[in-house]
Amino acid sequence: MKWQGKTNKQTWTVLSLAALVWLATACTAAEPTPIRTDPGPAECEQRVLVIVWGDLNEDGVPDPDEPTLENVQVMVTTQGNPTENGIQLETNEEGRANFPTRELENCQTTGYQALFLRQVAGYEFPAQPVVDLDDFDPLRDTVYFGLLPTNDNSDG
Repeated sequence: MKWQGKTNKQTWTVLSLAALVWLATACTAAEPTPIRTDPGPAECEQRVLVIVWGDLNEDGVPDPDEPTLENVQVMVTTQGNPTENGIQLETNEEGRANFPTRELENCQTTGYQALFLRQVAGYEFPAQPVVDLDDFDPLRDTVYFGLLPTNDNSDG
C-alpha cells in the first residue's frame, strides 16, 4: 500500500507539471484573440464624417485655399423629431466631426439628418443648415458643409 500511494503522488506531480508546461507553451505561442467591445454588424462600425469649411467664394465646393472651421456644433438627429435624442459633436481643428453609426437605430443613416447649430464668427449658415442623411453611404460619402462669409469677412 505504501508503494501505491507514493506512485499516485508521483503521477499527480508529473501530470501537474505537464499541465503547467502545456499551459505556459499555449499562452506564449498563441496570439491573443481581440475582444470586440462593440459587437454587431459591419454597419455599426462605420462613421458619418462631416467636414465644415469657410466657403469664401460661395460656390459650394471646398477649395484648397478655403479654411476648415473648428468648434462648429453639429448634431445628428431624427428627421421626424430633431430636438430629441440627437448626437451632438463639435468639429475639431481640421473642421471634422465623426459620428459613429452604432449610435443610430439599426446602425443606418436612413431617417436621420445633420443639423448645424452654432454660428461661427465671420460666417453665416446657408439658407438650409440641414443635411438629409437618407442616401448617405458611410463607406463612400462625406458630408461637406460650407459656411458663407458675412459681409465684413468677404473680399467684396
